[in-house]
Amino acid sequence: MPKNDVWVTSACLGGVWKYEDYEDLIIQINNHFQENFFLEVQSHNVDRQKEINKEVLRLSKKYSIKIIAGVDSHMISSSQTKERDDYLLSRGIKYPDEENWYLDFPSYEELLNRFKKQNVLSYDQTIESLQNTNIFEQVGQYDSIIFDDKIIKLPTLYPELSQEERNKKFENLIWNKWQEEKSNISNVQHKKYEEEITKEVSTIVETNMSDYFLLDYEIIKRGVEKGGHITLTSRGSAPSFYTSKLLGFTTIDRISSKVKLFPERFITKERILEAGSLPDIDFNLSDPQIFLEAQNEIIGNEHSYPMITFGTMKSSGAWKMYARANNISFEIANLISDQIKQYEESLKYADEEEKENISIYNFIEEKYKNIYDGSLKYLNLVNSISIHPCASLIMNENLKEEFGLIRIKSSASNSDNLCVNCDGLFAEKYKMLKNDLLKVDVVDLIYRTYDLINIKPHTIPELIEVCKNDDRVWDIYKNGYTIGINQFEKEATTKKGMRYSPKNISELSAFISAIRPGFQSEYHTFEQRKPFSFGVETLDNIIQTDEFPYSFMLYQENTMAVLAYAGIPIDETYNIIKNIAKKRYEKVISVKNTFIKGMTKRLIENEKIKKKDADSVSKKTWQVIEDSARYSFNSSHSYSVAGDSLYGAYLKSHYPIQFYTSFIQIMEDKGNKDRILLAKKEAIEAFNINFPIFQFGQDNTRISYNLDNNAVNMSLKSIKGFGNKIAEDMLQLSKLFTIEKNSQYNFLNLLMFAEDNSYLSTKFEDLIKIRYFEEFGKNKKLYEFYQEFTSGKNRYSKTHTDKTKEKRIPELQKIWNDIPNKNYSIQEQIKNELEILNEIQTNFPVNKNYAVAIELDLKYSPKIEFQNLLTGERKTFKIKSKVYNEFPINKGDILLFKKVIKKNSMTKNEEGKWIQIEDKF
Repeated sequence: MPKNDVWVTSACLGGVWKYEDYEDLIIQINNHFQENFFLEVQSHNVDRQKEINKEVLRLSKKYSIKIIAGVDSHMISSSQTKERDDYLLSRGIKYPDEENWYLDFPSYEELLNRFKKQNVLSYDQTIESLQNTNIFEQVGQYDSIIFDDKIIKLPTLYPELSQEERNKKFENLIWNKWQEEKSNISNVQHKKYEEEITKEVSTIVETNMSDYFLLDYEIIKRGVEKGGHITLTSRGSAPSFYTSKLLGFTTIDRISSKVKLFPERFITKERILEAGSLPDIDFNLSDPQIFLEAQNEIIGNEHSYPMITFGTMKSSGAWKMYARANNISFEIANLISDQIKQYEESLKYADEEEKENISIYNFIEEKYKNIYDGSLKYLNLVNSISIHPCASLIMNENLKEEFGLIRIKSSASNSDNLCVNCDGLFAEKYKMLKNDLLKVDVVDLIYRTYDLINIKPHTIPELIEVCKNDDRVWDIYKNGYTIGINQFEKEATTKKGMRYSPKNISELSAFISAIRPGFQSEYHTFEQRKPFSFGVETLDNIIQTDEFPYSFMLYQENTMAVLAYAGIPIDETYNIIKNIAKKRYEKVISVKNTFIKGMTKRLIENEKIKKKDADSVSKKTWQVIEDSARYSFNSSHSYSVAGDSLYGAYLKSHYPIQFYTSFIQIMEDKGNKDRILLAKKEAIEAFNINFPIFQFGQDNTRISYNLDNNAVNMSLKSIKGFGNKIAEDMLQLSKLFTIEKNSQYNFLNLLMFAEDNSYLSTKFEDLIKIRYFEEFGKNKKLYEFYQEFTSGKNRYSKTHTDKTKEKRIPELQKIWNDIPNKNYSIQEQIKNELEILNEIQTNFPVNKNYAVAIELDLKYSPKIEFQNLLTGERKTFKIKSKVYNEFPINKGDILLFKKVIKKNSMTKNEEGKWIQIEDKF
């Protein structure tokens, strides 16, 4: 290490002093760093520190090494001691050596007094050690562009070109792309499209943001060339620019979209120039790693690195820490934890802007709020550093030199990654380009399924057209077959979707916006499809469409249109919505007056309404705008996620085998075996898809399908506790053991071959129980023999001598012959399969009225799912609580159904009376 680049100290008690040859080490360090090396003294009033300080003074005098004061600052103030102790306790960390240490950040006077109290250093020595800390003032001011928060650090691929030349390059790219695309657009609309393209290009050029789009265009293009897949829809407000489609960022055509998308929602000249901010496109991808590689190839290795993110204590973690440290009773701690989980689950499914309006106090019971408040001091405490899940920093400057790099282990891949030492807040503050490349399962699912059916993926306009009036597609929502369907997998959302039953992309998009928490007061009216309008034709026409003839202000774009109708410039409208939502009243009041005045004037002129009535309508409309600002959603984002959902509904309804194969494979790769079970259950119920039992000799290393048999063949990895190795071992074993079924093809020889070649494992027990080796005999016989083979008196092992093996093989053969060839009983087999597979795969030759309980939902009125033992058919039955309490049923219990009573479901009407629901039971 260059001696003039750093200052070095002997450090605290955990430094060189723990080595026996510390004096030799100090001599070597001092010889190298010379005047830049210091011996460190600290003020802890404990014996060990006093000993170290005395030794420091001896060595300082002996070798003429300067001394310097140091502190162990783990907190700012000593008043924070309990909070630190609570945190360490929550992490199971103890530092017994720290007892009676000073761990705060003292003032000069405090530190001086502590050294005086310690009584080792003289006054002059103490002053010397404190004065030597002023060397840090000798550091030269580091002058770098990264610390200038007024300069936008937008990297360019073309530094040799002027800004004007780069703008021209961007314009040429867009118009060339339009020439390629215009053949897909009706000739009569070309003028309209070209006018809109011109507006968008002007906005980008006038804000000097051409480089942003040129860069991402090359990255995405290269990523696709390398085999990566980008969403066919989009994310956020990016599809509100038609240029996003021309550049290959989306297939959404905002100009012809059935849902109104405003380019001003994405970027405006005013917002970019006033805020000095960058455009922000988040890319949903199937495999971000491919695009990260493309990004490095395009911009250069030292100019693109993953960013870091600081993990902070969330509500649940802060509460658990507080409850543990303050001895909150187990019952209350768990009760509040459950309420916090509901809050965090609500946040999980909320849009970023909507999260601001979700309060945890809507979930915490009133009587526990004061107790919960005790945990707030731990909220947002930084407790970890990790790789940012999706963001990279991109600059023309060398990131290694400007920021430095940090190596972090990824929890996802269990591999080390080099990251730039910069987080999102710093990048935003200093106007740097943070490129977000997100891994999104639905993108992977869509492309995998299209690949299996060997069809080029539809664009969004094509998809909407093929789904028009296709009942099979829309019945996916109506019937609740929503496993793997974007935005609909939560049980509550599935049920809402079944009731609302969307019939087109506009309704689907509106539904996704309407289920957000902020819209709940209006949701019932929405779901019931009750007429809703302002009763003012011009105003209603602004909001309503042919496919969605309602005046709900679901989207921010609805509000933007109404504000523009009142004469407010469209490019100012989004900022107004943000100011209303954030309750910036000083900025809202003048807009309110302008709106009411302008709206009143338009209503008088266009609707011929009297001034008094027009003024009343204007004020009511403003109130609607204020109310909707807390729940209105970005229509381009809602439209995008609705599109992702529609892809799933189309593929599942028309190509169910391929859809479930793709979905289950993705879930298996993620290790989400619970969702695999849900998908299998739905596939059987909705599409009568077969899932054949596992059999030795089959390739169960991967998921495959058979259209002729309407079957999906699972992999052994789908079983909990099974991984890649056992699946690959079984395939290899079946290939190596033998192909011909001759006299040597028996279970004893199989076990011997498996043992001799290191294939035998404890997983054989589970495989035997689920009938995997059924061709060799019935599974109870196989299991008993396996126990004898592996642990009986005549057990067989590859470590045995040949003589021992020769002696035991005949004995094992005799044991095999003596064991009755029997299967497990029905009850035993059900137990085996539920424990290993968490489902029942065997159909039994019994009376058709026998069924086994496989799932219990006891939250309200008991609901139990039964599987018919003969046919495998599954049905859910509701049982009265009184009956269930008297005759409880457990998972795995077998019942004989003698009579089933079918009753209509009940609901309350508008008068609050219970009524029957037709066709629902």
